[in-house]
Amino acid sequence: MPLWNSKELCGLKQYIEHRIKKQDSKMELVPLKTVWGEAKAWETLEGLMPKAVCSGAKALYDGSDRAYTIKAFGIDFTISLDSRTISSGHPGAGLFLERYKDFFKLAILWYMTSAYQGQVLRLDNCSADSMESGTIWN
Repeated sequence: MPLWNSKELCGLKQYIEHRIKKQDSKMELVPLKTVWGEAKAWETLEGLMPKAVCSGAKALYDGSDRAYTIKAFGIDFTISLDSRTISSGHPGAGLFLERYKDFFKLAILWYMTSAYQGQVLRLDNCSADSMESGTIWN
């Protein structure tokens, strides 16, 4: 006697197909939501004064290449305004630039566009004592 009858197999097949379609549609939502946000972040960053961005985000700016260099997670990343790319020669950068690229690009761009106003948490000043005392924003 078979473990599954044809009716159960048909139902299982439909269920699996439904789950695959549902998963595929979830995967498509992330890029659709981040594409507009990323484009807006690039436009915003291009419109800011490099000196202000560098001051707030602790970045360096190369005017001849129109590119910023910023350290994140101990890795130097180059943000090119002309090609709208984020790159790094560091071997550990692949995790951010490939696996988590959609999230990382958006996060680093918005960090830079917000940092010029001093509206970001400065991770280099972050410690358990500063969090407890409330001086983390100083």
